[in-house]
Amino acid sequence: MLINNFITAVREMNADNYTSNFADSVNSGFSYVFSPSSNAALVYPVFSGVWGREEENRYFRNFITELSAERKIGITLTDSVVNRYGDSALFICKYYLTVPPSVNLPLLTYSGEMRLRMKVNKNLIWEVFHWEDYKTTSNPSWSDLKGEKY
Repeated sequence: MLINNFITAVREMNADNYTSNFADSVNSGFSYVFSPSSNAALVYPVFSGVWGREEENRYFRNFITELSAERKIGITLTDSVVNRYGDSALFICKYYLTVPPSVNLPLLTYSGEMRLRMKVNKNLIWEVFHWEDYKTTSNPSWSDLKGEKY
């Protein structure tokens, strides 16, 4: 369910629904943390500190503000594996994120591997508390997109 909500929020460019997938210490009792790909961590100064829910929200709002109804985000997750551990789980997959450019250029493609660590919050709702991103192709990773748009 959480993964479907995450995909839908990205496709629909809905910042509130997107952000609601990530843990916040008030409602969850634990906080969300993003760990960027090692390459992006070296390139973008924003990753020198802790990237939490607020930073995730800011990046996504900045990102979707640049897009229009005609310029929809494409997201595909493949080779997914879920490991459950009682009230927590680890979701691992390869991702492909496509973004139409603002001018007549080829699609921008971001790809890599994501590892989402999830927990059940106080309200018995699954939330992501840790996202690890890995660059696995010659394309930029999702971390690069976050660094660019923050």
